[in-house]
Amino acid sequence: MDGDIWDKYYRLKQNPFVVKAVEKGGIVPLTTFYGRTLQIKKLKSHIETNERSLTLIVGDPGVGKTSFVNVVRQKDLTEYFTPRKEIDCQRDFDSSKFMINILDTIYETLDQMENKEKYQTVYDFIKRTGHFNNESGKQLSLQSHSYLKALLEKITKKVKESGFKGIILHFNNLENFVIDDDTKFKNFLMGIRDVLLLDNCHFVFVGNREASDRFNANQKVKTIVTDLMKLPPLSENDIKTIVKKRLEVFRIGDVKYLEPVTEDTIEFLYKLHSGNIREILTALDYAVKNADKIKSLGKQINESMTKTILKKVVEEDSKELTPRTYEVLKYMIKKGNATNSEITKELEIHAQNTSTYIKELLEAGFIGLEKKTGKMKIYVPKNKSLWYTIEPDKGTQYSLNSFG
Repeated sequence: MDGDIWDKYYRLKQNPFVVKAVEKGGIVPLTTFYGRTLQIKKLKSHIETNERSLTLIVGDPGVGKTSFVNVVRQKDLTEYFTPRKEIDCQRDFDSSKFMINILDTIYETLDQMENKEKYQTVYDFIKRTGHFNNESGKQLSLQSHSYLKALLEKITKKVKESGFKGIILHFNNLENFVIDDDTKFKNFLMGIRDVLLLDNCHFVFVGNREASDRFNANQKVKTIVTDLMKLPPLSENDIKTIVKKRLEVFRIGDVKYLEPVTEDTIEFLYKLHSGNIREILTALDYAVKNADKIKSLGKQINESMTKTILKKVVEEDSKELTPRTYEVLKYMIKKGNATNSEITKELEIHAQNTSTYIKELLEAGFIGLEKKTGKMKIYVPKNKSLWYTIEPDKGTQYSLNSFG
């Protein structure tokens, strides 16, 4: 159905508002990226002028941090070897799992290349170790941390011998490293410190500010952090340009396409979401796919139409909610996020009933789990563009800027 909409009505190969980071060989190509010229120049220079580096990229969720790093390492620093995919930080990482994920990601990148000519020496060396196959994780888990570190050093050396300047390793979701057990977290950081100091290895960790602060709280690790970059939201013009670039990339041949939304729609959503590109793309996708609710499927959606569509979606999707569940939803929208205990206290609800309301909202897809800290779960409204139409308090309409 999704593909039919974009082809039939807009003459596009696929959804131009898909929420995916740009990447080489990915669904959304690197050429659709726009903006952050100064930050790109800074990160590129930092890597080029250091024999090794550890950079923290910090910003709010959804501002385009992953795309930014992918552009630098896959487009602007091609003289370095870098795995195709970023490595996801995992809460259960210890020093060995950290190393295994690096080694596996390097091997998978090389193994999936059709043309290995430039990388053949590195690939042949890795294959000769005998550790990499369908059970590579299992085999590597039997090795010591020192062995795994030495293996990465040897691979880096082979990379240099093949004509590359070094390796760039990109880690996403740094906040997943921030485990609740302080002792366990410190032990983990100290366990990987020697790896982070390897020559010709450039580590880029992407996450939120809370995660980077916790990471930097360990003084021995902080001393090897070579740069901290804070990424603000893209500008309104940047996002308009990105949308245009996506439309051009996804057009069908030279066939004239219909732009699904007008510029005033993007302007409205930019203000509503304070420049968060992930939320803006999600809202654009939602508005176009639900245009049939105002008999406008296949038409160009403007700001006024977008507001009407979102209002109708909310009315239809929330009519099955009980009044009390709807009250819980409005409270969460007003506050931005909430825990069970906060809802129970503020709305004077029995704790067992709060759990029932939360379950109902989760099953309906209205909210999601933002994060878990110990036993405490923090929930957040999903599809935030819908909620600007809801009145958390009688007689008052809230924009998303009022939710914080």
